[in-house]
Amino acid sequence: PSLSTDEAPVDGEFMATISLQRNHNHGIDEATRRVDAMLCTYATKFGFHMKWDGANCAISGPAKGVVVVGSDFVTIDLKLGLAASLIAGKVEAVLHQGLEQAVG
Repeated sequence: PSLSTDEAPVDGEFMATISLQRNHNHGIDEATRRVDAMLCTYATKFGFHMKWDGANCAISGPAKGVVVVGSDFVTIDLKLGLAASLIAGKVEAVLHQGLEQAVG
């Protein structure tokens, strides 16, 4: 996992970037189901919205990005808005732990 803060504003706001990757051995359908359940919990907690298209999930709201579920991996790439960037460390830790529990 990595966390970085971009120096250039995006959409008029500074953004923190979260990138996580986790390997799994659940197959794409089961991993997608597990990741969806995890994301639903955090969508309520952090106030973001999800839209699935197959095994790809677009995230919008205070965080923007994509979750990709592959046959043996899951990646989460998010950019956080200014307000969410203030708790970027917490968001990253929670997502990392949730991903580990969901597909680890």
